[in-house]
Amino acid sequence: MQVRSRDGIKLRGIDLHVAPAAAAHLAEVGYDERYGARPLKRALEREFLAPLAEALNAYADATALRATVEHSGSGVSISVRTADIAREPALERTIPADIVHIRRRVQRLERCTALREMLNEIDQLTRQVESAARRSTNLPELAQWQERLALLKPLAARIETLAASITALEDEALAIFYGEAPGPQSAWRTSIIGASSELWHLLVRLYALRFENPDRATLLFLGDHVGRSFELARLYHRIASSRGAETLAAWFARDARGRLRYRADDVPQFLAHPPKGVWALALTFSGELMMPLFAGEHGSHVFDLGKEQQSVKVLASARPIDKTEPPEGAERPGGVIHDSIRRTYRLTNGEHTDHVLDQTLRAPLADAVADFVNKSLDHAVEGLLDS
Repeated sequence: MQVRSRDGIKLRGIDLHVAPAAAAHLAEVGYDERYGARPLKRALEREFLAPLAEALNAYADATALRATVEHSGSGVSISVRTADIAREPALERTIPADIVHIRRRVQRLERCTALREMLNEIDQLTRQVESAARRSTNLPELAQWQERLALLKPLAARIETLAASITALEDEALAIFYGEAPGPQSAWRTSIIGASSELWHLLVRLYALRFENPDRATLLFLGDHVGRSFELARLYHRIASSRGAETLAAWFARDARGRLRYRADDVPQFLAHPPKGVWALALTFSGELMMPLFAGEHGSHVFDLGKEQQSVKVLASARPIDKTEPPEGAERPGGVIHDSIRRTYRLTNGEHTDHVLDQTLRAPLADAVADFVNKSLDHAVEGLLDS
């Protein structure tokens, strides 16, 4: 029966049983001597499909259902019951929905402000380069324009390629799904995973364009509790090192001559054993996409000990470490204003809250910080699609 191939039945995996007597009745009421079988569609809709849809809609989409259609008197009766055995989402049902989900995300990417701004920048830079070439002028900015275009154009091309591949993948999957073409289901899953990964990386690259130097992040740690600053710095250093980044460190002290700056030659040793007199420190991570990764750490991080709270203010920038200075007066007790609480670490019960993400994790501190860093990047990247 063609009804079994309709999306509402096929995609939900409904176990449909139509009694022969019911099918015969529908064929009979749908036949007319004058118009032949043409009224059959309206009869099916009136006596079968509409009542069946109403009965199915009483259950959640994920519920396994068995629908039975019987001949009863002058019509048909439809009964829908939950299936005896819970069903897992079948691969052949979930894959088309997964592809549609990715396609919609790609469409949101194509409409987002960040992509439009990038494409506008490509157009503007291209005109400037072409104008300079026509005039045979060697402007000082020409090399900078060409370098920027070399960054933007491949990114735009990758986004265009992804959009085309998703459209082709959806067409192919639906053809296989409806039996119009053969194809291995495992290949679908591989293609979906690959497309999802490419989409995420493209979004990160697009997000990174807002930073002057996305491959450098400098974090300045301030506050009255230097020990907590070093504790947080060690966790960030571990995260950056796991991604292959190089680290530079500087620390600040003060004596009668005024503010003093020192460079740390051995960063792990420096972080493990803070020098005497230090009241602030800075770390610069140099590696792929370090600034997008750590930009979300900007703000105050509160260590809640129950009876006492100790705060560390993190200032994130892409400035080189030798041009990074604590704000004036930050060395004085109470000189750091904690006006934007990014995160609270409750050391008494292991529950840690990110106030921007509005999420709480119960985990060891190191695991929580690493998880929040990754989720903060995801949050920022997803925000591009809503712009």
